[in-house]
Amino acid sequence: LKSDPAAVGYVNCTASLPPPSTAELAPASFSIGEHVDGDESSHGGHTHCKNISLFVHDDDVAWGDLTVQVTCKATSGDRYWNGQVSNTLTIRIQDNDVSGLSVLRGDLSVSEAGKTDLLGFRLKSMPLRDVKITCFPPAASVSLVPTNITVKPADWDQNQLMELRAQPSFFVTNSGTHTFYIQCYSNSSDPTYEGLLFT
Repeated sequence: LKSDPAAVGYVNCTASLPPPSTAELAPASFSIGEHVDGDESSHGGHTHCKNISLFVHDDDVAWGDLTVQVTCKATSGDRYWNGQVSNTLTIRIQDNDVSGLSVLRGDLSVSEAGKTDLLGFRLKSMPLRDVKITCFPPAASVSLVPTNITVKPADWDQNQLMELRAQPSFFVTNSGTHTFYIQCYSNSSDPTYEGLLFT
């Protein structure tokens, strides 16, 4: 405070955050011009600092870095203090979540004799909308069942599985084995998960 208020009042602070809220202020309000036993900062108040903490919650959503604006407003019986608004404090919150797909195991092996394998993956963060993952069989000699999986936000950290099968070709090849790469892409109304390509 720049001076002592002549009457008891309160200062309420708010933080403007994009929905849903990922941070909170504590305390969000404090008294001014009131003596509280054991609290020396309550004597007058303008020469003492009031500390407010901003707590950030890890929400698993890849928002990207966020900007939070904090302002405080006074309510007091002192007409000179009532309605006073502080300067806006801008705080940058660094996000630790990224969008993407984690492949559980990269080396898969199948055979025309009937041996199958599982392609497993899961999302790296929680999307805001459903994410459809579509994978393309690398060649006509192999297939994926199913070829696409829709992941709901609540299931973002659950393993998703597709079965990789080899189709009999009835042709004799010199090498006997072939190496393929599987490509997958994502579709979602969440822009952070729209159009991602994975190999």
